Amino acid sequence: MQLISPIRKGSVPPSPAVHGLPAELLSQIFKYGHKDDAQVKDNGMTLKSGPDFEVLVSHVCQRWREVAIQCPVLWTRLLFRLVSHLDRGQLYLERSKTQVVDILVDTATEDRHIHGITLYTNEFNPIFDLLVPHIHRWRSFVLKVRSIECKDGARARLSTCGPAPSLETLELYHYQDWGNGQNLYMSTSRRPVLIFDAVLPKIRNISLIGVNLVWDECPFFSNLKSLEFALHIESVRPTYPQWEHMLRASPELEKLALHYSGPQVNSAWSQELIVLERLQDLALTYLDSDYLCRLLRPLRMPNLRILRLDNEEDQSSFIEYICDPSSNILTPLQSLCISALECPPSMWRKLLLAIPQITSLEVNFGRVPEQFLNELFRVDYELAPSSEETNTLSTASSSSNTPVTTATTTNASIIRPRVLLPNLRVLKTTGLAGYDISRFNDFRESVGRPVNKFLVWRKDNDAVTEHLRESQNVDLQYIRFEMDVFGHVDEDTDEESGDEEGDDGRSEEGEEADPSLEVHEFCR
Repeated sequence: MQLISPIRKGSVPPSPAVHGLPAELLSQIFKYGHKDDAQVKDNGMTLKSGPDFEVLVSHVCQRWREVAIQCPVLWTRLLFRLVSHLDRGQLYLERSKTQVVDILVDTATEDRHIHGITLYTNEFNPIFDLLVPHIHRWRSFVLKVRSIECKDGARARLSTCGPAPSLETLELYHYQDWGNGQNLYMSTSRRPVLIFDAVLPKIRNISLIGVNLVWDECPFFSNLKSLEFALHIESVRPTYPQWEHMLRASPELEKLALHYSGPQVNSAWSQELIVLERLQDLALTYLDSDYLCRLLRPLRMPNLRILRLDNEEDQSSFIEYICDPSSNILTPLQSLCISALECPPSMWRKLLLAIPQITSLEVNFGRVPEQFLNELFRVDYELAPSSEETNTLSTASSSSNTPVTTATTTNASIIRPRVLLPNLRVLKTTGLAGYDISRFNDFRESVGRPVNKFLVWRKDNDAVTEHLRESQNVDLQYIRFEMDVFGHVDEDTDEESGDEEGDDGRSEEGEEADPSLEVHEFCR
């Protein structure tokens, strides 16, 4: 056996093998790492802390830095949340060269703005001065404003920036605590502006949160894959004919989300069927039960897989409607996500009985009646034939006119338990103690319908969840953030996130949480 010779004092240690890799191969490895890093963030939360991948690899050594800087695809994600991000954004735009870029601009509220640190009115135009010359490279653009002043800036810049020929994803957010409905009405009474000259030939994903457009002058509401409307008072919503046109013009639509928004109630509604063949994900938040019934009645969604509900008013009539087999809404469902739901326990049970096929259930138990949990433990019993049951067939001669008869001999029947959601494999919970999770796990095992995985909000961890997590028989994982029905993070529920900024301007816990949508009494 040959031993490795010890390194003598003063000698230069051998270079690691990775340093021998050609620049082309290193560059390819960096691209894969950058792609994986993006996938972590796309699900609405950041599971890692520290700098982005491109910053990390460019600080390992001089050679890696040279390779990374010459790899344009690494520098295509532009985040503007702090004043320091303007200089960084300029650098990223230079290094990304001709690559399409993904942009997030996130401004502060007036009361939380820190001069020289966060972004507000003084920084708004400089950001757009930096970005607009590269508008032909925008692949995704997310803008979040939290004041009338910044909204006015957005109106001015987006109405004069010209077409965005490469833009695929557009998300415009206006968060603000209006205090009352009158303030909101005054803000939204102005006629919207025409953005991007109405030229977005590649647009596929649109989210408008507290932002409305001139619907008839926006031909880009077509060929969409996802559409999200939120926080629109009645007067600024699209009419039903405009809404119907959007849906019919997007046969590839896969995700539809409505949060206190949708077609105007008082416009002329058609009952002609609208088939959304590709729709898989439907989210409905803060909408009246009767309005929901009216909204869904003309829709046909044969491939709907996920239904997300967040409604704090009684939804009995809506549940009654979707549980009707003739509606065909629940038949293809695989996952039910409840952020909030108000209805009698009997209606909750009726809903669950109508979806025995689902494999995933998500519930915020802090925003549903207490009896909802008890319903999950209820057991019915049914008679089932024993495995020894046999059938004997007697068939007459083929030449005979005697009909075929069937004789059934039943040796015995057994009584077996019937539980709600017999195919449930994943349970995701918020507001549920470890004791109840443990009880439910034991219950499902006792009836022969075990749950494979529990996803528990990290702030619900206690001694029992820790014990379950360490158990080899239970797959329990903590989830980082509580999210609303659209996947937006509720900042107030995650106040433990670190405040210290890393080198890239992000908190030590990862990317800053998105604020929850402002929904006030007049919206409910």
